[in-house]
Amino acid sequence: MVNKGKWPKKKIEIAVRVLVSISLLSFLVIRNIDNIKEIEKAIKEINIPLIILAVFIYFLSISAIVPRWESLLKVQNVNIPKKYLLQTVLIGFFYNNILPTSVAGDAFRIYDIRNNKDVPVNKGLASVILERFTSFLVGTIFILIFIILELTGCLNYTILNKPLIIVVLIFTIMPVLLFAIILKPSAFKIDVLFNKVKFLSRMKPRLEKYQKVFVDYWKNSKKALLICLLYSFLIHLLVAISYYITLKSVGADLNFFYFLFILPISSAIANIPISIGGIGLRENALMFLLILMGIPREIAFIFSIIILFIILFNALAGGLVYLFRNVFARSSHNSSKT
Repeated sequence: MVNKGKWPKKKIEIAVRVLVSISLLSFLVIRNIDNIKEIEKAIKEINIPLIILAVFIYFLSISAIVPRWESLLKVQNVNIPKKYLLQTVLIGFFYNNILPTSVAGDAFRIYDIRNNKDVPVNKGLASVILERFTSFLVGTIFILIFIILELTGCLNYTILNKPLIIVVLIFTIMPVLLFAIILKPSAFKIDVLFNKVKFLSRMKPRLEKYQKVFVDYWKNSKKALLICLLYSFLIHLLVAISYYITLKSVGADLNFFYFLFILPISSAIANIPISIGGIGLRENALMFLLILMGIPREIAFIFSIIILFIILFNALAGGLVYLFRNVFARSSHNSSKT
């Protein structure tokens, strides 16, 4: 009975997110309909080899998740072949960009190594959350550097006013604060709150189990955390390079450093859970930021659409891996049995 009641609600939520994505993309197109001639002209001048290079570099950024994840799993005595981890990461990326939630890919990765490699949920969850944390931390570092440089007048463009700076800081520092709370709940009096509230007290044993894994990482595996952080820097740089090359492919130029700021802001906006895989949110955010930095509207529009294509193309690669692993591989296994 409970499950039946949940299905209509879930379907409505999916429908709303699909509608939001379509509406945001439609808004993007309608807003630029007046520049159709300039857009057509810019499309004709697109450098296809550069776009292919941008697609490849973006794929490398996804592949770099494998050694980052592997370093965290090995600390917990979990040894999984890189080839298998790559398949899982690619399928997870497919889920992240197709399903109506930004954490579907993470959930799949945890589920996959639990079901097929007997990795306990708490270990898989800890490794994935730590990956997320280091990604947010790297993005926060670049945003802080950008804000400092802008406030000191070192940049060519002034795009942040004081209220916006405060909002950006709150939005980017929250994940870091959350991780600090998990590591040391007593310092924030969170443990007192869990003891007083009945609903939270029921969750306490499970949260303490996960907290122990995080604390063990922090106390005994600082090297693994450092490796994870370095790979997060590498991934951030690779995606920024892909974005930079994409802008070059449409005949525009912007200091590479700005993409180190644009990337975490647009990614954070894309993670707001109101659309499918951030579609529509990310494109509008990218266009808005590029226009603020002096890029012509038609170029910013084409750039955002190409980035969407690059992401979906790599997601499709994950879909093909999923198809091969779950359909072709199983069918060949069954035929070998007969």
